[in-house]
Amino acid sequence: MRSSVARRIRPVADAQLGLITSAQLRELGVDLALPRREGWLRLADGLWCTTAEPDDEQLLVGLELYAPHAMASGALACRWHGVRHAPSDPGCRALVPHGTTLLGGPLLDLRQTRRMPDGVEHRQRTVAPPDRAVADAARWTPWLQDARAVVLAALADRRVERQSLVDELHAGQRRGSARLRRALDDWDRGARSAPEAEAADALLAVPGTRPAPPFYLNPELWLDGVLLGSPDGYVPGAWLGWEVDSEEHHGDDDDLDATLQRHQRFADAGFELLHVTPKRMRAAPSAWALDVVARAARRRGRRAPSGLVVVEKGPLLSAGTLAA
Repeated sequence: MRSSVARRIRPVADAQLGLITSAQLRELGVDLALPRREGWLRLADGLWCTTAEPDDEQLLVGLELYAPHAMASGALACRWHGVRHAPSDPGCRALVPHGTTLLGGPLLDLRQTRRMPDGVEHRQRTVAPPDRAVADAARWTPWLQDARAVVLAALADRRVERQSLVDELHAGQRRGSARLRRALDDWDRGARSAPEAEAADALLAVPGTRPAPPFYLNPELWLDGVLLGSPDGYVPGAWLGWEVDSEEHHGDDDDLDATLQRHQRFADAGFELLHVTPKRMRAAPSAWALDVVARAARRRGRRAPSGLVVVEKGPLLSAGTLAA
């Protein structure tokens, strides 16, 4: 690129975080074939990124330039709000009023809606509010694991209220709503993360000839007024529980130390606490579930201490009760 052309382009692009439109190039008297010659990334028709792969803020700026009335939602809006475990969708998915004729582009995916939300200004950019962003992220991802992850994280961190997501479920589009509904069901069962929900699925899928014993997800276990902990799963009558140890919650020294102390408290009380990583559980869910069933069978009938109090977060789960 000639230096004289660069001097004309740079102030405009720099003010827009490295983005520029074909209309702006035309106003500057620049050849419209320049972006392709320079290898710039096309975000949408007539919108170019002059830098490397755009980050979330650049995508939001690009959306403002391309479709001023659009509003980012879904995964990008979740990330912008700081919601954990937002799907790693490339580009920006955004809402536009029904009847909008803009086509979007490779990294700007526009979704028409009759329910344009009121935007929330956060970090100097306007995006969909957290409840709509989380609901859209769950609807738009093709993967149940991703939907569970973002919904359960948002609820566990109190970034959204359960009722607001229920309202979104009933008011929003049907396409993809099964994943949002399933994630809300997981929350009601007591799951607080995707791996916990998947572990419950694996146990509930054990064949009826050797079914899993009834279990709770994430109950608080108190002994003589002292909190032992809240294992990811607990089998009453077997004094048995399990934890799915993710790197996020057990990866550094402090978290690992807390995990070991909690494990020792359970062991001292006669409680067997099993540990598995999400990777290992996902690689062989049936084998993991059968191991839990076998261990529960060997410990069945053990009498819990008289001072034990179980504070449930969800119902007692079993294949029979769910089928009923």
